[in-house]
Amino acid sequence: MPASLKELLTARVELVGKARAILDRAEAEKRDLNSEETSEYEKIDSEVDKLTDQIEARQKTERAKKKMDDLEASFKEEVGRQVPSSLPTPRGGDGASLSFDFGRAGKIELQPDHALYALGTRGYNDTFARFLRGEKRDWEQLGLMVGKDPQGGYLVPMDFLAMVIKFLDDMVTVRGLGTVLPPTTAKSVGILSYDTDPADADWTAEIPASDITEDSAMRFGGREMTPHLLTKLIKASMKLLRSSTLPIASFIAQRVAYKFGITENKAFLTGDGAQQPLGIFTLGTAATGGITASQDITASSATTFTGDDLINCLYDLKAQYISRATWLVSRPFHRIARKLKSGGGDYLLVMNNNTGGIPTLFDRPVVIDENVPSTFTTGKYVACVGDLSYYWIQDGLGLEMQALNELFALRNQVGWVARKETDGMPVLAEAFRRLKLA
Repeated sequence: MPASLKELLTARVELVGKARAILDRAEAEKRDLNSEETSEYEKIDSEVDKLTDQIEARQKTERAKKKMDDLEASFKEEVGRQVPSSLPTPRGGDGASLSFDFGRAGKIELQPDHALYALGTRGYNDTFARFLRGEKRDWEQLGLMVGKDPQGGYLVPMDFLAMVIKFLDDMVTVRGLGTVLPPTTAKSVGILSYDTDPADADWTAEIPASDITEDSAMRFGGREMTPHLLTKLIKASMKLLRSSTLPIASFIAQRVAYKFGITENKAFLTGDGAQQPLGIFTLGTAATGGITASQDITASSATTFTGDDLINCLYDLKAQYISRATWLVSRPFHRIARKLKSGGGDYLLVMNNNTGGIPTLFDRPVVIDENVPSTFTTGKYVACVGDLSYYWIQDGLGLEMQALNELFALRNQVGWVARKETDGMPVLAEAFRRLKLA
């Protein structure tokens, strides 16, 4: 029987206590760790890392399971307008408005005269489900909803798109911390960035002796948010499609979200902005936007960092950003930070069990992501801290699916090619600080 989340958390607390006891004993005797103590400490540290990975995986699984349970329950409810046939309601009909929940991106309501209204009807959902299963009957009823991509493909129903984006919220670190804008049908969205504040106000007489001097310090910048195309192929066995009681749309939405999530998360962190999102750890410029070099804090070493370096990084932020800041780090960074101690012997990184085991560094939460840069050499970024709500994500309001029924027939499988569009960028550079090695 796998250990419960509570048991894993308790086991980690006990191991941390044992490690602390080893260090405290050596400190009390005013000596370094001997070889036996060093070996024991490193073994405990490795076990704590493994438990941390298990805890994070268990928490993610439980969130995904709850999401699936809620979605499956929603399938039994009446949503939107009932239609007498499997044909989509034509645009301009007399149906009721349709509402769709996109998680962190909020809700979208489609009126009957909206260009994508048909994507939300029950008839379109039913026909799309048969399309996913490889049933050729009634595909033609999808009508004008055929995608514009020259390789073909069908636009997915709104319910399916909402499921994908909700799953992405859980799977992608930056999506869970950033600002996700409502999906758009526009080709691009202009995002205005506020680069430079005006100078402070001046004290003046009621009737000034001369004209008020114009302030030329304030500067606005901008970058087009253009949802860029992502393409992924997923497969499933014909036996699964024939015999499984799991709603096929839920299964495919989860797999599509997983595949897209891996690629998106890496781009949100390190993307270069060329036909992909502009990452947090990518050096921005006045022309491209993003986080510029003026927001970087250089560590005192070329191979590691100190507690003072972390203090310099966090407290270089304005107070309003500090109160909402989150550390975004790699596992190697987290391992080094866990061993840092103050002059009084207290560990700087605290394992806060009151918040489900989320660690804190100078009272700000620490989030570990495998795609955060982790090369500890000269000039490399190793961490970021800031208000991540100023990282904006823009999805396109269109997800195309193309069924490949014959391609994998000899393997008794059906494949689906999914195409999704998204973009992202930091919109306020001063809300972030990155730690760079000397």
